[in-house]
Amino acid sequence: MALGTDFKPNLVRLPYPEPNEKAKYEARYGCPIEFGSARSEILMATERMGLKFPSANPMGFKIYKQQCDDLVAKLAEGSGEWKQDVQDYLALFTSTYPSIQKAAKTFAMTERSFRRKLSAAGTNYRDLLAEVRCNKAKQLLASTSASIDSIAATLGYTDASSFIHAFQRWTGFSPAKFRASLNNFDGA
Repeated sequence: MALGTDFKPNLVRLPYPEPNEKAKYEARYGCPIEFGSARSEILMATERMGLKFPSANPMGFKIYKQQCDDLVAKLAEGSGEWKQDVQDYLALFTSTYPSIQKAAKTFAMTERSFRRKLSAAGTNYRDLLAEVRCNKAKQLLASTSASIDSIAATLGYTDASSFIHAFQRWTGFSPAKFRASLNNFDGA
């Protein structure tokens, strides 16, 4: 492989449907591939974890290790950026958003601790999710010509009317009026 060593995993799991070319994946990785899992995983024998790569860079490792240690310390002290981390996480999704239980698990917390930390940051999960959806809606209305139905689906709404009501609650405007105001502003 390109890493400079004979690295062969025991199993690879991928979170998307099985393609017609499954055999090509198995040939490339030299192991069985499972599709449709909950997340991406590469399983390998424990004894391979100590393998040193011929292309390893000790100085690069030292720099990256320090960066990781700094990030872990920053997270442990509660840097105040945690709310933004949750928003950034939620912004990764379209059409289907994670439940609070899944979000808490992603941040390695119990749901109760997750709720408590959100509360300490002056917010809650529902409000953060609404803020993320509102920002995505504004961005889509401003930068695309996608239909209101399409934007509603992208944001996880089952119908356009639910999205329109939510958008009016967030901004005081209908999506159409919001988009028209942007077009009027651009032409001024």
